[in-house]
Amino acid sequence: MSVPNLDPTLDRASERAAFQDGVVSMATPLLGILIWGTVTGLAMIQSGLDPAQAVGMSFIMYAGSAQLAVLPLLAAGAAPASILLTALLVNLRFVMASAVLAQDFRSLPPIRRFVIGIFTVEATLAGYLMRGRDGRTQAQREQFKLGANLAIWLLWQGATLVGIFGAGVLPMSSDWMWVGQLAILAIGAPLLRVAGSSGAVVVTAIVAILSVNLPAGVGLALSTLCGACSGLLGHYLLANRNQPQHD
Repeated sequence: MSVPNLDPTLDRASERAAFQDGVVSMATPLLGILIWGTVTGLAMIQSGLDPAQAVGMSFIMYAGSAQLAVLPLLAAGAAPASILLTALLVNLRFVMASAVLAQDFRSLPPIRRFVIGIFTVEATLAGYLMRGRDGRTQAQREQFKLGANLAIWLLWQGATLVGIFGAGVLPMSSDWMWVGQLAILAIGAPLLRVAGSSGAVVVTAIVAILSVNLPAGVGLALSTLCGACSGLLGHYLLANRNQPQHD
Protein backbone atom coordinates (compact mmCIF):
# COMPACT_ATOMS: atom_id res chain seq x y z
CA MET A 1 0.00 0.00 0.00
CA SER A 2 1.40 3.38 -0.98
CA VAL A 3 1.96 6.00 1.71
CA PRO A 4 0.27 9.33 0.89
CA ASN A 5 2.50 12.35 0.61
CA LEU A 6 1.88 14.58 3.63
CA ASP A 7 4.39 17.29 2.72
CA PRO A 8 2.46 20.25 1.23
CA THR A 9 5.73 21.74 -0.04
CA LEU A 10 6.32 18.73 -2.26
CA ASP A 11 2.71 18.87 -3.46
CA ARG A 12 3.05 22.52 -4.45
CA ALA A 13 6.35 21.82 -6.20
CA SER A 14 4.84 18.96 -8.20
CA GLU A 15 1.87 21.12 -9.17
CA ARG A 16 4.15 23.95 -10.32
CA ALA A 17 6.10 21.43 -12.37
CA ALA A 18 2.85 20.17 -13.92
CA PHE A 19 1.85 23.75 -14.80
CA GLN A 20 5.22 24.30 -16.48
CA ASP A 21 4.85 20.99 -18.34
CA GLY A 22 1.51 22.22 -19.66
CA VAL A 23 3.08 25.41 -20.95
CA VAL A 24 5.99 23.56 -22.56
CA SER A 25 3.67 21.01 -24.17
CA MET A 26 2.17 23.79 -26.29
CA ALA A 27 5.46 24.19 -28.17
CA THR A 28 4.20 21.53 -30.60
CA PRO A 29 1.24 23.54 -32.02
CA LEU A 30 3.00 26.91 -31.53
CA LEU A 31 3.72 27.62 -35.21
CA GLY A 32 0.25 26.56 -36.31
CA ILE A 33 -1.40 28.75 -33.67
CA LEU A 34 0.70 31.76 -34.66
CA ILE A 35 -0.19 31.36 -38.35
CA TRP A 36 -3.88 30.63 -37.74
CA GLY A 37 -4.25 33.55 -35.35
CA THR A 38 -2.54 35.93 -37.78
CA VAL A 39 -4.77 34.78 -40.65
CA THR A 40 -7.87 35.23 -38.50
CA GLY A 41 -6.79 38.76 -37.57
CA LEU A 42 -6.23 39.61 -41.24
CA ALA A 43 -9.60 38.13 -42.19
CA MET A 44 -11.43 40.26 -39.65
CA ILE A 45 -9.91 43.46 -41.05
CA GLN A 46 -10.50 42.36 -44.65
CA SER A 47 -14.17 41.76 -43.84
CA GLY A 48 -14.61 45.40 -42.85
CA LEU A 49 -14.20 45.36 -39.07
CA ASP A 50 -12.16 48.15 -37.57
CA PRO A 51 -9.25 47.25 -35.23
CA ALA A 52 -11.27 47.85 -32.05
CA GLN A 53 -14.10 45.58 -33.24
CA ALA A 54 -11.63 42.90 -34.34
CA VAL A 55 -9.82 42.93 -30.99
CA GLY A 56 -13.15 42.72 -29.18
CA MET A 57 -14.25 39.76 -31.29
CA SER A 58 -10.98 37.95 -30.63
CA PHE A 59 -11.18 38.40 -26.87
CA ILE A 60 -14.90 37.60 -26.59
CA MET A 61 -15.19 34.66 -29.01
CA TYR A 62 -11.69 33.08 -28.78
CA ALA A 63 -12.54 30.62 -31.56
CA GLY A 64 -10.99 31.09 -34.99
CA SER A 65 -13.40 28.82 -36.86
CA ALA A 66 -16.45 30.54 -35.38
CA GLN A 67 -14.98 33.97 -36.08
CA LEU A 68 -14.41 33.12 -39.74
CA ALA A 69 -17.85 31.54 -40.04
CA VAL A 70 -19.67 34.67 -38.86
CA LEU A 71 -17.58 37.22 -40.78
CA PRO A 72 -19.49 36.73 -44.08
CA LEU A 73 -22.75 37.09 -42.15
CA LEU A 74 -21.58 40.31 -40.54
CA ALA A 75 -20.48 41.69 -43.89
CA ALA A 76 -23.88 40.82 -45.39
CA GLY A 77 -25.78 42.48 -42.55
CA ALA A 78 -27.40 39.24 -41.37
CA ALA A 79 -29.73 39.22 -38.39
CA PRO A 80 -27.99 38.97 -35.00
CA ALA A 81 -29.89 35.75 -34.25
CA SER A 82 -28.45 34.10 -37.38
CA ILE A 83 -24.93 35.20 -36.47
CA LEU A 84 -25.28 33.92 -32.91
CA LEU A 85 -26.74 30.59 -34.06
CA THR A 86 -23.92 30.07 -36.55
CA ALA A 87 -21.29 30.70 -33.88
CA LEU A 88 -23.01 28.33 -31.47
CA LEU A 89 -23.25 25.55 -34.07
CA VAL A 90 -19.60 25.84 -35.02
CA ASN A 91 -18.58 25.75 -31.36
CA LEU A 92 -20.65 22.66 -30.55
CA ARG A 93 -17.42 20.67 -30.79
CA PHE A 94 -16.41 22.15 -27.45
CA VAL A 95 -19.36 20.40 -25.83
CA MET A 96 -17.74 17.09 -26.76
CA ALA A 97 -14.37 18.36 -25.52
CA SER A 98 -15.98 19.21 -22.19
CA ALA A 99 -17.52 15.75 -21.99
CA VAL A 100 -14.06 14.22 -22.41
CA LEU A 101 -12.54 16.46 -19.73
CA ALA A 102 -15.45 15.92 -17.34
CA GLN A 103 -14.24 12.38 -16.70
CA ASP A 104 -11.14 13.76 -14.97
CA PHE A 105 -12.43 16.94 -13.34
CA ARG A 106 -16.02 16.21 -12.32
CA SER A 107 -15.13 16.37 -8.59
CA LEU A 108 -13.73 19.92 -8.78
CA PRO A 109 -15.84 22.94 -7.73
CA PRO A 110 -17.86 24.47 -10.60
CA ILE A 111 -15.76 27.63 -10.89
CA ARG A 112 -12.54 25.63 -11.35
CA ARG A 113 -14.18 23.39 -13.94
CA PHE A 114 -15.40 26.51 -15.72
CA VAL A 115 -11.88 27.97 -15.88
CA ILE A 116 -10.52 24.69 -17.27
CA GLY A 117 -13.29 24.35 -19.84
CA ILE A 118 -13.78 27.91 -21.07
CA PHE A 119 -10.21 28.16 -22.40
CA THR A 120 -10.08 24.65 -23.88
CA VAL A 121 -9.31 24.41 -27.60
CA GLU A 122 -8.15 21.54 -29.80
CA ALA A 123 -4.46 22.14 -29.11
CA THR A 124 -4.80 22.17 -25.32
CA LEU A 125 -7.09 19.14 -25.35
CA ALA A 126 -4.66 17.14 -27.47
CA GLY A 127 -1.72 18.13 -25.26
CA TYR A 128 -3.61 17.17 -22.13
CA LEU A 129 -4.79 13.79 -23.44
CA MET A 130 -1.30 12.86 -24.65
CA ARG A 131 0.94 14.29 -21.94
CA GLY A 132 -1.05 15.64 -19.01
CA ARG A 133 -3.14 12.71 -17.92
CA ASP A 134 -1.16 9.55 -17.19
CA GLY A 135 0.73 9.23 -13.92
CA ARG A 136 -0.56 12.50 -12.44
CA THR A 137 -2.83 13.31 -9.53
CA GLN A 138 -5.96 15.33 -10.17
CA ALA A 139 -4.29 18.47 -8.81
CA GLN A 140 -1.35 17.97 -11.17
CA ARG A 141 -3.71 17.35 -14.09
CA GLU A 142 -5.55 20.56 -13.31
CA GLN A 143 -2.31 22.56 -13.22
CA PHE A 144 -1.09 20.99 -16.47
CA LYS A 145 -4.34 21.95 -18.20
CA LEU A 146 -4.25 25.48 -16.81
CA GLY A 147 -0.66 25.92 -18.03
CA ALA A 148 -1.58 24.71 -21.51
CA ASN A 149 -4.68 26.92 -21.60
CA LEU A 150 -2.74 30.03 -20.60
CA ALA A 151 0.03 29.40 -23.14
CA ILE A 152 -2.35 28.98 -26.07
CA TRP A 153 -4.56 31.90 -25.06
CA LEU A 154 -1.57 34.24 -24.96
CA LEU A 155 -0.23 32.89 -28.26
CA TRP A 156 -3.61 33.22 -29.96
CA GLN A 157 -4.30 36.75 -28.80
CA GLY A 158 -0.78 37.85 -29.72
CA ALA A 159 -1.00 36.32 -33.19
CA THR A 160 -4.45 37.80 -33.77
CA LEU A 161 -3.16 41.26 -32.83
CA VAL A 162 -0.34 40.83 -35.35
CA GLY A 163 -2.92 40.11 -38.07
CA ILE A 164 -5.19 42.97 -37.01
CA PHE A 165 -2.58 45.68 -36.77
CA GLY A 166 -0.37 44.26 -39.52
CA ALA A 167 -3.16 44.25 -42.09
CA GLY A 168 -1.82 47.46 -43.60
CA VAL A 169 1.67 45.98 -43.96
CA LEU A 170 1.06 42.32 -44.79
CA PRO A 171 -0.07 41.57 -48.36
CA MET A 172 -3.87 41.24 -48.66
CA SER A 173 -4.50 38.00 -50.52
CA SER A 174 -7.03 35.17 -50.52
CA ASP A 175 -4.05 32.83 -50.34
CA TRP A 176 -3.88 33.56 -46.62
CA MET A 177 -6.93 31.35 -46.13
CA TRP A 178 -5.10 28.37 -47.63
CA VAL A 179 -2.17 29.05 -45.32
CA GLY A 180 -4.64 29.09 -42.45
CA GLN A 181 -6.07 25.74 -43.49
CA LEU A 182 -2.59 24.22 -43.48
CA ALA A 183 -2.06 25.68 -40.02
CA ILE A 184 -5.26 24.01 -38.80
CA LEU A 185 -3.96 20.67 -40.04
CA ALA A 186 -0.78 21.20 -38.04
CA ILE A 187 -2.76 22.15 -34.93
CA GLY A 188 -5.17 19.22 -35.19
CA ALA A 189 -2.63 16.58 -36.22
CA PRO A 190 -1.75 15.59 -32.61
CA LEU A 191 -5.38 14.60 -32.03
CA LEU A 192 -4.85 11.80 -34.55
CA ARG A 193 -2.73 10.07 -31.92
CA VAL A 194 -5.62 10.05 -29.48
CA ALA A 195 -7.80 6.96 -29.37
CA GLY A 196 -11.04 7.36 -31.28
CA SER A 197 -9.81 10.15 -33.55
CA SER A 198 -9.01 8.23 -36.73
CA GLY A 199 -12.58 8.59 -37.98
CA ALA A 200 -12.25 12.36 -37.70
CA VAL A 201 -9.86 12.37 -40.66
CA VAL A 202 -12.41 10.69 -42.91
CA VAL A 203 -15.26 12.92 -41.74
CA THR A 204 -13.22 16.12 -42.16
CA ALA A 205 -12.10 15.13 -45.66
CA ILE A 206 -15.63 14.25 -46.80
CA VAL A 207 -17.16 17.46 -45.44
CA ALA A 208 -14.32 19.57 -46.88
CA ILE A 209 -14.94 18.06 -50.35
CA LEU A 210 -18.71 18.49 -50.14
CA SER A 211 -18.39 22.11 -48.96
CA VAL A 212 -15.73 23.13 -51.48
CA ASN A 213 -18.10 25.55 -53.23
CA LEU A 214 -19.14 27.31 -50.04
CA PRO A 215 -17.40 30.52 -48.93
CA ALA A 216 -13.94 29.73 -47.56
CA GLY A 217 -14.76 30.55 -43.96
CA VAL A 218 -18.00 28.56 -43.96
CA GLY A 219 -16.53 25.44 -45.56
CA LEU A 220 -13.53 25.54 -43.26
CA ALA A 221 -15.66 25.99 -40.16
CA LEU A 222 -18.06 23.22 -41.19
CA SER A 223 -15.33 20.66 -41.88
CA THR A 224 -13.55 21.59 -38.65
CA LEU A 225 -16.76 21.26 -36.66
CA CYS A 226 -17.71 17.86 -38.09
CA GLY A 227 -14.21 16.42 -37.85
CA ALA A 228 -13.59 17.60 -34.29
CA CYS A 229 -17.00 16.40 -33.08
CA SER A 230 -16.60 12.97 -34.62
CA GLY A 231 -13.11 12.54 -33.17
CA LEU A 232 -14.08 13.67 -29.70
CA LEU A 233 -17.22 11.54 -29.77
CA GLY A 234 -15.14 8.51 -30.71
CA HIS A 235 -12.71 9.16 -27.86
CA TYR A 236 -15.56 9.68 -25.39
CA LEU A 237 -17.30 6.44 -26.39
CA LEU A 238 -14.06 4.46 -26.21
CA ALA A 239 -13.25 5.87 -22.78
CA ASN A 240 -16.67 4.89 -21.44
CA ARG A 241 -16.41 1.43 -22.97
CA ASN A 242 -13.02 0.85 -21.37
CA GLN A 243 -14.16 1.86 -17.89
CA PRO A 244 -14.37 -1.11 -15.51
CA GLN A 245 -17.87 -2.42 -14.93
CA HIS A 246 -19.10 -2.71 -11.35
CA ASP A 247 -21.72 -5.16 -10.25
